[in-house]
Amino acid sequence: MALPDVADEIAVWEHEASIDEIDADTVASIYFSLYHTHVPKLETAGVVEYHQEEDLLTLTDRGRTVTNRGTESKYAP
Repeated sequence: MALPDVADEIAVWEHEASIDEIDADTVASIYFSLYHTHVPKLETAGVVEYHQEEDLLTLTDRGRTVTNRGTESKYAP
């Protein structure tokens, strides 16, 4: 999933609003927080792989295991 799409999904979830109702600066702030803080930690933990050239996140096998332990994730195959 593209990192900007992840930021959109998080913004919608956090604000309980459609993406059209959320200020672009708010979504950008979430994106930069993901990019600089959360994604590196998730990569280090082996949960995701980040492909910078495409700005794309993919779940690893470990990430799929983690998401399947809790609630079902629409991002896990």
